[in-house]
Amino acid sequence: MAQQLESASGDDDDGDQALINKANSGSALTQTELSRLKEADPALYASVVKAAQAREDLRAEMNQNPSGAKRAAQSAIAGNGGEGQEITRKALNAEYASFAAKYDQAEFGSYR
Repeated sequence: MAQQLESASGDDDDGDQALINKANSGSALTQTELSRLKEADPALYASVVKAAQAREDLRAEMNQNPSGAKRAAQSAIAGNGGEGQEITRKALNAEYASFAAKYDQAEFGSYR
C-alpha cells in the first residue's frame, strides 16, 4: 500500500510519497489530494475514504453525546477492521484526541 506512486513526469515523486505518508497517517486529505490518490492508488484511496467516513460518524456521535465520547471512540476503533484498519484507527484516534482537547476533561470525566 505504501508503494511509490508513479508520476507522469517523474518530477512529483517526493510529492507522491508525501501524499502516501499523509494518507497512511490517517490525516484528512483535501479533495485535490483525494482525486490524485484515487487515480494513482485506488486501494489506498478506498481505505482513506472508509477512514474519512468512520471519522465523520465518530464526530457526529461524540457531538451528540460528549460524555460518551471515549466509549464511542473505543467502539468505533474496535469495529473498523479489515482493509485499511490501521489508517482508520489512526484517523479515529486523531478525531477523538481533537474532540477531547476541545473540552474541559473535568466536565466530562477522565478521557485518558
